[in-house]
Amino acid sequence: MRRMFVFIVIALVFLSGCTGDEATTTTPVSSEGMSTSAYAGSLPSSVYEGELIPMQFLVENKGDYNVDSGDYFLKIKGINPTVLGLDETDLKQSSSEDMDAISSFGDETIVSGQEVITVSDSACYNNDLENDLTLSVHAKSCYSYGTTASASACFVEISGTGDGICSPSGFKTVTNTIAPIAVTEFAQSPAGENNGNPKYRFRVKVQNMGPGTVFDKNVEGGLESCDEISRSEENVVYIDSIMLDGAEIDNLIYEGGISDDLSFRLDSTGTGSFSFIIEQESDLEYEGDLDIEFSYAYTQTDIFRTIINALPDQAPNCP
Repeated sequence: MRRMFVFIVIALVFLSGCTGDEATTTTPVSSEGMSTSAYAGSLPSSVYEGELIPMQFLVENKGDYNVDSGDYFLKIKGINPTVLGLDETDLKQSSSEDMDAISSFGDETIVSGQEVITVSDSACYNNDLENDLTLSVHAKSCYSYGTTASASACFVEISGTGDGICSPSGFKTVTNTIAPIAVTEFAQSPAGENNGNPKYRFRVKVQNMGPGTVFDKNVEGGLESCDEISRSEENVVYIDSIMLDGAEIDNLIYEGGISDDLSFRLDSTGTGSFSFIIEQESDLEYEGDLDIEFSYAYTQTDIFRTIINALPDQAPNCP
């Protein structure tokens, strides 16, 4: 069972669609995706020179998107591997197991997908120190992820009179699966007619709610090249599908910065938007469920520090 976090918006009804004076209020949303932490006993707060420094990382999927084996990449930066008796290849690791999304058991959230990634269990600082040294380990994670946002859509006779079953004009309540990327605004308004069929425009605002950076999931070189991505490869999000009541939409037209591969970009503040139009061909009046699936790659850096205590009167002797 997947948990959904809700953006609560103030529903506004407009006389002629959505205007520039629209405003919403939102509640916080969980932005968890993949979590990287020092495994038990690894990277202790302090060691002595010549003492082993185990370097293992616990990777946990704390969001609502399954991560396949090999779709999580870890690169250790900020250290010189040779002074720790390591090889440069030790600093680049990838996942070897599928890491499933979180699940629920009653009121308890269960982290189902996790893996311990070992960089080294024998790292050791073998240089003779006169003063204590702070070892800063920068763990840069890069992984594939996705978000599903859900909201209601109203299909009624716009020219009709009286109270309808729903409003075709205004902001909608949005729910997002737990992930770094979230839809923070979703608005609907009438968009005219085509051969007597009413059309509706949907405007979507997307934000990066996490601490890291979004980048193109199709970047050349794969996830392991995320340390070398260019500005043009950052902040790229893909629209995988837009479903109405679980079915593909026949008469859907994208607007506003959507590329041929159905991707769009976030700006320097981590915010992007796009819109699309649905033409309603039937005479049915109803409120349907819209689901928008996004995919992207994500990178963030966690920093761990270990103090290496100097032993001025004793030469280090790594095992």
